[in-house]
Formats: sequence, C-alpha cells, structure tokens
Amino acid sequence: MLEKLIAKLKEIGLITADKEDAVKTALADFKLEPTAPVIDASKLTDPQLKQLIDNFNSQTLMLTESNKTLEKLLAAEKTAREGAINAAKSADEAQKKANAEKLIGEALKNGKIAEADKQKYIDKAIADHDGTKGDIERFATIPGFKPAPDASGDKNKGGDQQASKIRGPLSGADPTIMGAMAKMEATQ
Repeated sequence: MLEKLIAKLKEIGLITADKEDAVKTALADFKLEPTAPVIDASKLTDPQLKQLIDNFNSQTLMLTESNKTLEKLLAAEKTAREGAINAAKSADEAQKKANAEKLIGEALKNGKIAEADKQKYIDKAIADHDGTKGDIERFATIPGFKPAPDASGDKNKGGDQQASKIRGPLSGADPTIMGAMAKMEATQ
C-alpha cells in the first residue's frame, strides 16, 4: 500500500527522486487503520441498542452481497461489450480487406498496376481506400498490357469486332471505343 502511494505521488510530481527516501521514512511511522471497529452486539446490555446493531450488521452483510453481485454483473457486461467491440472491429477489418482486394483486382485487370505490386496496394487500400482508389484512377495503363479475355468470348461491348483483330497505332485503345468507331465506319 505504501509503495503504491509513493508511486502515485511520484507520478503526479509531488515527490522528487532526491526526496523519496525521506518521504518513505516519514510514512513508515504513519499507520492506517485497516477497517472501522466492529461492535460486538453480544456484549451490549441495552436491548434496543443490541437490536439496532444486529439490524445494522445484517443490512451491511446484505449490502455487501448485493455489491458482489453487481460487481459480477458489471464484469460480465464489460466482457460482453468488449466482445461486441472486437467483433465489430474484426468485421470492419474484413470488409476493408475485401473492398481493397476488389479494388486492386480491378486495377490489375485494367492494367493500372503490376502483379508484383499487388500486396503493396492492397495494404495501402486497407489503410486509405478512397485515396488509393483516386491514385489508381490517375495511373496510366502499363505499357504493353494485354487484358485477359472476358468470359463472354472476348467480344467488344460496343461492336462485333474482336479485340485481337485490332492492329496498328490504336491497338491499345479502349475496345468499346474501337468497336463504336468500327460501327460508324461501316454505316458511312
């Protein structure tokens, strides 16, 4: 108890290191009473006072038990609240990771980042999804990038011409635009 008191006094700056021994010596003579004195009702001669003390002792015992019950309930509630907070944090982290992986998967598919940088950008997107998304949107497509064929048979959305048939200086252009241009040329 004495050590805790000295530690608290040092913590708030009331005891300096050079005064610590003097304070310990002074406090060694100071004795605290551990509890209030207990009145033994059996030694009392006044029956009314004896009944009052017995009632007081029984109420004290009842309050002590109620306090223990409340402390247990409080501890259980605190544990439940911490569990709920941890579950919410875990769910939030899982959602952030899923969103980051989706964002980086799209960036890989669109040729905005290299496969070697995938984990770096996933970590960055987990920390700051919107900032990473903005950065990726400003990235140019990697030179020489060839998109993977779609599950729909590698057809352009804007036209019937396949992306593999586009050649020349516009071969890196958006296939949808190229398909629309091919349709326009066919109608003229």
